[in-house]
Amino acid sequence: MHLRIAAVQTTAVVGQVKSNMANISKLVASSIARTPVDILLLPELALTGYNFKSPGAIEPFLEPTAAGTSTEFARSLSKKYNCFTLIGYPEKEKSITYNAAVFTSPAGDVLHHYRKCHLYETDEVWGCSENPGPKFESFKFVADKEYYHGQKDPHEKLPTITASTGICMDLNPYKFEAPFTAFEMARSCLANGVSLILCPMAWLSITAVGGTNRHPNQPETDTVGYWIQRFSPLVESEHPVAVVTCNRVGQEDNLLFAGSSAAFTFEGKRNPTNPVKIAGALPCDQPAVRVFEMEVAETYETQEK
Repeated sequence: MHLRIAAVQTTAVVGQVKSNMANISKLVASSIARTPVDILLLPELALTGYNFKSPGAIEPFLEPTAAGTSTEFARSLSKKYNCFTLIGYPEKEKSITYNAAVFTSPAGDVLHHYRKCHLYETDEVWGCSENPGPKFESFKFVADKEYYHGQKDPHEKLPTITASTGICMDLNPYKFEAPFTAFEMARSCLANGVSLILCPMAWLSITAVGGTNRHPNQPETDTVGYWIQRFSPLVESEHPVAVVTCNRVGQEDNLLFAGSSAAFTFEGKRNPTNPVKIAGALPCDQPAVRVFEMEVAETYETQEK
């Protein structure tokens, strides 16, 4: 089925939650107010910033599981624009901190909650813990938005999408110690029959590690190419798999973010001669919103309990 997925590529100032929220709201309003979308995808730790220096520094910004400022913001965006929203946020459950994401329905309900599995060194600096549960779990949601407003019979077979989410480092080999070809996230998605993958990110620029190919107002093509490579096992899928990454831009101290939010589809076994279709990518160096037109494989299922 056809979905319009908006990658909301933003910058954020560490700890400036209200101003970061206002900037995202303004960016979204100016970009999609007259253009209906199905899914809003925001970056990793979109409201708080990412480069915290210690557990104490991030402590005032930790949010209860699917119940804090970021979740409420996602719920409000979903209801305002009648869409699904995925946002990354710093979670605290009891005494444990996670790098998490929450997915909300057009009615503002929480449909899925996810915790980052593969941690980057910055996550560990501010005391983040790995997802303790099953890794890279898939989830299902009804693609017909009327269902969430009580306008569909749950006994009726409705278009249902099997999806997965991963946060930034999740695309990489575990701790950079696992073999490059382990492809943990991609292989999990393949095994679970996923047809849509949504990735909030705070991915660093290749320039920060001596790379080239970074030009104003253009995506980092090496970065986009690397993301595609990390999902390459999906060429074995029996159906197309759509992937959308939403990164952030700007700089926090010594961390330069890559932007370049992108969308691409693995055509799977139906098109082995041309396995990847790239829908496009955003610039590496500025906030922006792009609505990607994506074809996503669905099944038809009843929703009765």
